[in-house]
Amino acid sequence: MNLVHLSNIATTGALFLRVLVRYGTHLFPWEERSIERIFAHLLETLDALIFIHKDCYISRAKPLLPEQFLKRCLNNTSFQDPLIFEGQFNLDCDSSDAGLRAEVNSPHKLPCGVHQLNVDAFFPVTSDILKGDLFELLQDEIRAFLKAYHETLESILVKEKAVPRSLTAYYFRHEDRLIRVFYPAVCKEEVKLREEIHKGLGLPQRPIIRRGLALFPTRSFRRLLGPNEKNLVSPHLLLPASNSIPDVRCEVIRGRYTYKHYLQDGVDDKNWGCAYRSLQTLASWLLWQGIVTPLQPLPSHRDIQEALVRVGDKPTKFIGSRQWIGSLEVSFCLQELYGVQCRLLPVPRGRDFAAVAASVLVEHFSSGGGPVMVGGGDLAHTIVGVQVATDFPVSLAAGTNRTRFLILDPHYTGEPAHVATILGKGWVGWKEESFWRSEVPYNLCLLLPPVDADCV
Repeated sequence: MNLVHLSNIATTGALFLRVLVRYGTHLFPWEERSIERIFAHLLETLDALIFIHKDCYISRAKPLLPEQFLKRCLNNTSFQDPLIFEGQFNLDCDSSDAGLRAEVNSPHKLPCGVHQLNVDAFFPVTSDILKGDLFELLQDEIRAFLKAYHETLESILVKEKAVPRSLTAYYFRHEDRLIRVFYPAVCKEEVKLREEIHKGLGLPQRPIIRRGLALFPTRSFRRLLGPNEKNLVSPHLLLPASNSIPDVRCEVIRGRYTYKHYLQDGVDDKNWGCAYRSLQTLASWLLWQGIVTPLQPLPSHRDIQEALVRVGDKPTKFIGSRQWIGSLEVSFCLQELYGVQCRLLPVPRGRDFAAVAASVLVEHFSSGGGPVMVGGGDLAHTIVGVQVATDFPVSLAAGTNRTRFLILDPHYTGEPAHVATILGKGWVGWKEESFWRSEVPYNLCLLLPPVDADCV
């Protein structure tokens, strides 16, 4: 099926734009000629669009960006934070000439179904192009998107003899290539489809085009996992870039996760729920990577407690209690809920943390492992990265070791998703080995890469 579009992207000097047009839900006939008429009409109505970004708009009559706004745009080169224009239909136009129109002359003879059509075009441009006729550029990108969408829809119709309820454009970056994949809402053989795409594009045998790895999380991901007003996603990426340190190896988690902490989701778990929150962070990574499907809510405290009762680790009265859990319980729960394996690593004393765990963590993150829950005393934390000297054994023996750990602290009780506080106060950040209490024993629960880690 024609689900994939591949393009090269500039590594420097490019600006990135994203154009969204919500055509909404309409009745689509399951017949190629009728679908062709619908898309022909869509292409005819592009002049009726206006494109809005914050306090400015672009239209056929006003195709250029205002000078003061253009200056702000030229400073935006972020791949994951593009300039977003939302397309809307100009109500001054004849409404019969705008928008989506699906006409079915014989609904009793011609099968049809509800289909939701949305445009989501993402592309790089140069500053010179941005200074020109932007309306024509945005029109051209929508035209190309609709053409590809039409071809994809027809190929699905030929194969499935039906039209899917929706197609969503997912964008992925691999090296210097931008990959767009149209995924139906439900895809019965998605693993097989990904394997075919990997083979066709010559992609390596590791997860690259799974839905949770897309540049822009869909509404379902944002609602359940963030980013939203209650949840931060991969907040370590927002930390200030540190100057490269010579002779230091740094390994950081691959893929997204959701930072979970005290008092979220309407649960007052202060002073007892830190390990539950760390477990939720580990579970979020499994969902983001597509290791656990389908997409689902994170386990609640009660879900976790019920799982531990089912495996026989806790008595029934544990459900609904405020009892702590530790690394062992976290591993039991992940096995029960998701069928995934964890490795437990004991550290006899906090002052031995680097000596025992640093090399293991380097190997863990470099091989694609997930977040690591750490329990010690009455506290739990989550590790998502590690820095060690390239001559780690030598520096350790010489007493000059400067190992650091990238920590998510679940004990944060402030305003959810408040980046300035969470990063500024060190709730997410790099910690020296002295962070671990010297005489306290610790136990690490390492969320291992799946057995089929090479599966796409």
